[in-house]
Amino acid sequence: MRINFHTIFNVDIDGSISSKKETIRIGGVQFGPGARFNNVSFGGVNSSMLIGRDLEVRIDKDNNNDDVYIITGIY
Repeated sequence: MRINFHTIFNVDIDGSISSKKETIRIGGVQFGPGARFNNVSFGGVNSSMLIGRDLEVRIDKDNNNDDVYIITGIY
């Protein structure tokens, strides 16, 4: 499904990105709600390039049956 970056991420005052309430997986990296990062590359894509873009996301379940948002593409 196609969703906007701001649906699952916040941009913090210092320019870092944090996940809202979802567990997110980009490439082989998975992080939980509230995880913050800045200038990190996931599969060769710098995190700053995601800001404001629409993302292709697949939603799966983890071992606890919680949703995991898997980012598979950028529009």
